[in-house]
Amino acid sequence: MGAQQHTDFRLTDRTGRLFQRARAAALLVILTHAVSVDAAPLAAPLSPADAETPAAAIERLTKALSEPGASAAVLHNELGQVYMRLQDPVAASRHFRDASASAVGSVRQRIQLNLARSLLARTRTQEAAGIVDTLRANLMQQPPDRERATLLIGIGVFYSDFAQASNDSGKQQDALNAWALAMDDARGLKDSRLQAFAHGLSGELYEARGQYDDSLRAARNAMLHASPADALHRWEWLAARNHQRMGNHSAALASYKRAISAIRTIRPALETNPSFLRDTLAPIYQQYSQLLLDSAPEGDHEQLQEARSIIEELKFAEVENYFGDQCMVPNYRTEELQNVDPNAVVIYPLVFDNHLALLVSSAAGLTEHRSEINRQQLEALITRLRAGLQSRRAAPDTLLAARALYDVLIGPLEATLTTQAPDTIVFVPDGALRTIPVAALHDGNQFLIERYAIATSPGLTLTAPRSLNSTSAALFAGGLSEGVQGFRPLSGVSTELDALSARYGVEPIRNAQFSTERVEQALRNGGYNIVHLATHGQFRGSYADSFLLTYGGRLSIDRLGQNIQTRENVSGPLELLVLSACETAAGDDRAALGIAGLAMRAGARSALATLWAVDDAATARLIETFYRELQTSGRSKAASLRQAQIELIRAAEFSDPTNWAPFLLIGNWL
Repeated sequence: MGAQQHTDFRLTDRTGRLFQRARAAALLVILTHAVSVDAAPLAAPLSPADAETPAAAIERLTKALSEPGASAAVLHNELGQVYMRLQDPVAASRHFRDASASAVGSVRQRIQLNLARSLLARTRTQEAAGIVDTLRANLMQQPPDRERATLLIGIGVFYSDFAQASNDSGKQQDALNAWALAMDDARGLKDSRLQAFAHGLSGELYEARGQYDDSLRAARNAMLHASPADALHRWEWLAARNHQRMGNHSAALASYKRAISAIRTIRPALETNPSFLRDTLAPIYQQYSQLLLDSAPEGDHEQLQEARSIIEELKFAEVENYFGDQCMVPNYRTEELQNVDPNAVVIYPLVFDNHLALLVSSAAGLTEHRSEINRQQLEALITRLRAGLQSRRAAPDTLLAARALYDVLIGPLEATLTTQAPDTIVFVPDGALRTIPVAALHDGNQFLIERYAIATSPGLTLTAPRSLNSTSAALFAGGLSEGVQGFRPLSGVSTELDALSARYGVEPIRNAQFSTERVEQALRNGGYNIVHLATHGQFRGSYADSFLLTYGGRLSIDRLGQNIQTRENVSGPLELLVLSACETAAGDDRAALGIAGLAMRAGARSALATLWAVDDAATARLIETFYRELQTSGRSKAASLRQAQIELIRAAEFSDPTNWAPFLLIGNWL
C-alpha cells in the first residue's frame, strides 16, 4: 500500500496500558537486582519468568515462613509480589504490612514502597501517597548512594502511576523531580544503569504529556547509558514512537530496527517469560511491522517482505517461549512456503490494533490487502465462531460469524484467488486466529473448505517438504478407547485403530498397553515415519501443563517431541504426526501454539490435529477417509483432508461443522 494512504499513526489505549505495565515492571527490575539483603535480593524474581507457578510459589514461601531462622521480611515481601502479579492487591498489602513490621532501614523503605503500590492498586490513593511522601522526605535526609537513587526511581514510578490514576498533574512533576534527583545521584556514583532508567522513564512521562521533543531528548540520554541487557530496546522504542509522532518515518524505522537488534541480544530472557514477550516486546515488533507497511511505496515488495520477516521472528520467539527452549527445532533442511507449491496461495494475516493486514504470496508475487476491522472487533468475531462451533450444533449466529470472518479474511483477496485459481490455501495465523479453523469460514453459499484444500503453518518455512510416498509408509499407532483417570471413553478409537491396522498391517498398542513407558519406548525405537495417537490430549497456555493421556499417566508434549526427534535407526524428519482427539483451551492462542510447536519440536513435516474434542464416530470416519485418500488416490495431505471433510459435510449425521472443522493440517501439505 502507498505511504500516502496509511501515514496516520496513533498509539492506542492498548499501547498505553502496556506502558503502565512496563513502568511497574521497571520498579520490580530495579528493586530485584540493584540491592541485596544478606547477599540475596529482597525482591526475588517470582515472576512469570520462573517455571514456578504462583500457586507453587505461595506454597513454598508459606512453608518457608514456618522454618527456623526464616527472614519474615523477605518472605512476606516475596509473597506480596506474587499476589500483586495475581492481581490481588488486598492480599499483597497484608503481606507487605507483615514484611514491614519486621524490617528495618533500607529494607523497610523498599517494602514501604511496595506497600504503597498495592494500596494504589486498591484506589487507596491518599494513604499510598502519604507513605511515599514520607519515604521521599526521609530519603532527602540521607547521603546520596545507590540505595537512595534506586528508591527515588521507584518513587518516580509510583508518582507517575498515581498521576495517571488520579489525573493529578502535580504528581507528574513530582515524578520528574524524583527522577532528576536519581540522575544526580547515579551520575555521582557513575552508575550508568540507574542513569539510563531515570532518563528513560522521564522520557516516557514526557511522551504521555505530548512533549515529544523533550521525550526524544530523554530517550537519547537513556540510550547513551544503557546496554542491551538494561532495556536498550525500550529506549530505542521510545525514540521510534517520538520520531513517528513527529512525522519522521525514516528515523522511526531506524530506531525500531535498532530496538529489534537489541532484543536479539537478550533472547535467552524470553525462554520462560510469556508476559515480557507479550506486553513489552511483541508491541515493538508489531509497530515496526505496521510502520514498514504504512510507509512502503506502491510496489515496494522489499519493505513488505521486511514487515513479514519481522512478524515471523516474533512468531518463532513465541514458539520458543512456549517451550522455554531456543534449541527446540531439529536442524533439518527447510524451504520457504512460497517456493514449495506453485498451485498454493499463502495468506499471512497481521493483526494490528486498528486494522487487519493480509500479506498474500502467490505466483504473482507478494501483495498487501487490508480489512478495516480493529483487534477488539476481530477477536470478538473469533470468540463467537469458536464458541458456536464447539456448541455441537451451529446456530445462525455461528454462521453469521463465519460469514463475517470470511469477509475480512478472504473477501479482500477474492480477485487474487480468482486470478490465481489455487488448489490450496496456506494460512500463517496470527494471535487469536490460531484458535479457529479457517475451513469453517463461509461465503454465504459454501464453506471455504469446499472451494480449496487448506493447511496452516506456524511460520514461513517448512521442514524439508515433500509428498508422502504411500508405498513406504510405516505407521506407529496407539490409543485409549477406555475411560481412565476421569476422562471419558473414546468409543470410536477402537474403530479408528482397527482401520489403521487393516490398512497398514500394524498392531496398535491399546488401553492397558498404552502406558507412558510403552509409548515412549516405542517412539524411541523408530522404524516408522507416521505416528498416530488416538487419545485425549490437552494443550494449554503452558507446555508444562499440556499432555497426552496414557493408561496410567500422562505423556508431556515435551517428552513426546523429544522421543520422536531422537528416535533410533532413523534419519530425517517424521512424515506425519496425527493427534486425533486433542483439544486446545478456548480463547488461548498460546495453547494453540502447542500443536504447531509440537510438530516443530518433533521434527515432523506435517501434523494433523484437532482444536477441540470431536464426536467419536465423526472422528473415526474422517480419519479412515483421510488415510484412504492418502494411500490410494495420489492426493496431497491437504487434498486428502479436504476430501474427508467434504464427505462429512455431505453426510447428514456429520454435516455440522463442529464435526469436521476442528481438524487442522499443520506444516507440509504436499
